[in-house]
Amino acid sequence: MKLTRMSEGCMDSETTWCAMFERLRKPARCVSLVAIAVLLALAALFGNGCSSKAAANPAPATIKESPEMLPLDIAVVDESGKPVEGAEVEAHGLRTKKIRSGDWYRWRGEAQKAVTNAQGVARIQYPKYVEEQMETGKVDVLVSHKLFVVSRQEVSVDGSSKPVALLRGATVKVFGYVEREDQVVWPIHALLNYEGAQNWVPVEGPRKGLASSQYIHPGPQFLWLVHRTPEGSLLFSEALEFTAVKDGVHEFSLPLEPGVRLEGHLDANIPRPVKNGLAEVQVRPLKQDNSELRWTARTKTNEDGAFAFESLPKGYAEVAAWCDGGLTAYHPSGDTSSFVFPLPVNLPAGQTGIEIPMTRTSCATVRVEGPDGHPLDGAQVGFSPNIQWFRRFATLVIPSPLGSMEMLETDERKSWPSDTFMAVTNADGLATVSGLPPGYESFGVTHNAYEMPLNGTRRYGRIDLKPGETTAVTVRLQPKGTQVLGQ
Repeated sequence: MKLTRMSEGCMDSETTWCAMFERLRKPARCVSLVAIAVLLALAALFGNGCSSKAAANPAPATIKESPEMLPLDIAVVDESGKPVEGAEVEAHGLRTKKIRSGDWYRWRGEAQKAVTNAQGVARIQYPKYVEEQMETGKVDVLVSHKLFVVSRQEVSVDGSSKPVALLRGATVKVFGYVEREDQVVWPIHALLNYEGAQNWVPVEGPRKGLASSQYIHPGPQFLWLVHRTPEGSLLFSEALEFTAVKDGVHEFSLPLEPGVRLEGHLDANIPRPVKNGLAEVQVRPLKQDNSELRWTARTKTNEDGAFAFESLPKGYAEVAAWCDGGLTAYHPSGDTSSFVFPLPVNLPAGQTGIEIPMTRTSCATVRVEGPDGHPLDGAQVGFSPNIQWFRRFATLVIPSPLGSMEMLETDERKSWPSDTFMAVTNADGLATVSGLPPGYESFGVTHNAYEMPLNGTRRYGRIDLKPGETTAVTVRLQPKGTQVLGQ
């Protein structure tokens, strides 16, 4: 049974928030191909997160630290325009002023945080240049206050942006049970659309097991409840779709049931015994929706390439697999891109016998030369191959660092390792990177004294990789400063 209750006075007009919030959340974890040169070259020095070749998405890359920092005052107000004191402002990323202004660059270096004063103003510092001589145009900030919904917004450094307006949010209370409402499950965990993992706090009162979330954004929401039993099995509710109303208190009583079992194996392209095999599944509530809600889980394969996910929420899933010398090779009908795609799977009920199409991975050997043609020792070579999930977002072609249950239970956050597809040249100027998907891949090279020539407004090379083979390419660097981005 599902019960929904909203407090009196909560039926105000809904706030138009979702377009901005969705647009600004994605850069935290996605990178597009248009920034591949900056991402790969600088990641070798400073590290990077996940990446995406999807041109429609913003393009996170790594920010090269600038010795020149400038002040930026950020005003924070409530919906009536009144200054908000005590709001924390934290810088998350940057955009350039002119060149590649659509690219989004992840913040690196010392975190910039400040708290608004009585006038609702917080001052942070930002680098004058995003990278080389490309001037900073906008700063992406996260603004939080205990009485409002967390807001993310881009602020222009020229002072033309409006103040960051914090919204009053909705409260969600949840109650999970098995079969009957007197069979309460605890602890209860939940995933909410756009909000990620929530800190669910027990509600004091006669109803045992009731928990309340922090404030969430008004608008369309999906909700999944999950509980791990003392024996270790997972119970899920159905994915609930609802509309959160500003100042509303939404209370849901949801039954939980064992999840769906999914079994499969790697295809015969991978020789047996399979070594270090790992499968990952991601599940969404609906095949086509605007939600960010998804469930991620991982499991090992045995030497025969078989794997099983014991308990997953119902929905639309995609599965990918990795092992020594192999990875997923599914390609949707008619798609000619160089993406790696997971295999789509429908999960209305348990499935057995799905076969993951696999390919042998490739190796790339990059010879790096100086301007005189002599080999360069100590140059860093980096690739950023992508896997695209649900045709919506992409990550590096490696398993997710944490599954959803791990994040819910530990509140731990991990980034995709930045050095997975990187190597340093030896005395012969050679660097070999393995585990790459076949096809055309971009790469970057960095060195203390030299740099790659500009390719348009970026520094990168391309290589055509073959399954199970090693392909070689040579790159000649030039002295740093020969060509400067932004000049």
